[in-house]
Amino acid sequence: MSADTLHTPHQSAPQSAHQSARQAPKHVTRQAARPAAKQAAAQASGQTAHLPADSVTLADSLARADSLKALNVHEAMVFDRAEPLFRQEPRDNAIGFGDSWLMIGLLILMVAIGLKFRNSSKFIASLLRETTNTRRRHNVFDDTVRESSFLLLLNVVALLSGGLLLYLALTAGTQPELPAALATMGVTLLYGLFIWVAYCVTGWIFSDSDTMHLWVRGHTAAQGLLSILLLPLALAAVVDPPIAPEVAWVAAGVFLVAKMLFIFKGARIFLHGFSSIMLFFYYLCSLEIVPLVLVYIGVKQLLAVMG
Repeated sequence: MSADTLHTPHQSAPQSAHQSARQAPKHVTRQAARPAAKQAAAQASGQTAHLPADSVTLADSLARADSLKALNVHEAMVFDRAEPLFRQEPRDNAIGFGDSWLMIGLLILMVAIGLKFRNSSKFIASLLRETTNTRRRHNVFDDTVRESSFLLLLNVVALLSGGLLLYLALTAGTQPELPAALATMGVTLLYGLFIWVAYCVTGWIFSDSDTMHLWVRGHTAAQGLLSILLLPLALAAVVDPPIAPEVAWVAAGVFLVAKMLFIFKGARIFLHGFSSIMLFFYYLCSLEIVPLVLVYIGVKQLLAVMG
């Protein structure tokens, strides 16, 4: 064997060692990285054991995110269907037997007022003046038969509409019944007749005939104009009974305005001295407050008996 062949193994050994040394870090680093990662995770878990719950959660989330990033795994968000912020309650707007007859009656009254109003536009303007006018005229009541019948119709419609709104407000949430509604409207008609007679008697006792007619005229004029507003409100409450309480409050506000105009007119007519002031307050309690309270209580008792 020659010297060249003996020398070759000694030269190839360093080369193979050098090549293995170049290839070794690839396997070694991979195998060494795993214990290092486990050791780092153990140290992180040992450190997070002494941290608050929020810090632990944040540390776990960050560690999980790093591990997913190393594995090229991407997290995804799944959106569930959110509940609606406002859920409309089911409403029963079915029109029953009683509602149908009430609606037909209100429509008939509306048509009658429309036919009468066709040639009475100037008469409506005169009613507006009569609510506040205190000037005494001998011919102030010399209305035609057509105008007198129109004013009577307006007053009847105002009383019927007010009674129907009172019934629907007290029975909100239930199906309207025709007999109970008619009974309530009958009570309000009796109230209107009673209050008209009471005004006439009071004016006849404490004043002369012209003053009494002037005062009572203010009441009928204000109540007649009130019907123009109460009739559409009553029709809306019959069509949609759930809104009856809110509509009744609006009607009560309109009724209060009409009453205040009439009371103001009465104060301008009758207040003349201290004694008249005392009598006026007595009139307010006996004719303006007590009858309304009795009507409300009476209607509630009547509905309790009929229901």
